[in-house]
Amino acid sequence: MSTPDARVSQFGFVVCLLILSWQVMTTTHELGHVGAALASGGRIQSVDLPLLGISSTNVAPNPAPGFVVWAGPLAGCALPLLLMILVPRRCAASCLIARFLSGFSLMANGAYIAGGSFHAIGDCAQMYQTGTPQWVMLVTGSSMSVCGLILWHRMGSIGQFFGRPQIVTPRVLMGTAIATLLVVGLDVTATRFLFQN
Repeated sequence: MSTPDARVSQFGFVVCLLILSWQVMTTTHELGHVGAALASGGRIQSVDLPLLGISSTNVAPNPAPGFVVWAGPLAGCALPLLLMILVPRRCAASCLIARFLSGFSLMANGAYIAGGSFHAIGDCAQMYQTGTPQWVMLVTGSSMSVCGLILWHRMGSIGQFFGRPQIVTPRVLMGTAIATLLVVGLDVTATRFLFQN
């Protein structure tokens, strides 16, 4: 039987996890754009990482736009996966959270590429302009999303999670909240002081 305190902890954990997932996904995506731009001799004009909005990186001049645009979603998938691999197996809760973040990043980046290919929005417009065929975007995006769903499926039943709120311990809630605040704080600091003219 769940207590009101357990339900509150569970709700707080879900909110923190969703914010953390969005911020990790957008941050790693934009890091891919930034890294590729710098590696190819481009200049970062600005990086925007809103708390609950669409992120963006403005590069000008941009000598290798195709490389830069694809680096975003690829890094947005690869970096969370690397984090998941590096989390020690003895930290069961951290492993599950890292798996959730990886699945979220794969699905979000995949849906962005596959869905955006139909309307040439966001990065997909740049992909079209640099010669990427729609079928490549569809196959790549769909593959990413399927991999994300597989990661989530291996986590177990979501019904079991909501049916047992006591599994969210105060330590897990606190750790997730601190991680969320750290990522948001780093994003705000980076966009304000490092990537603004």
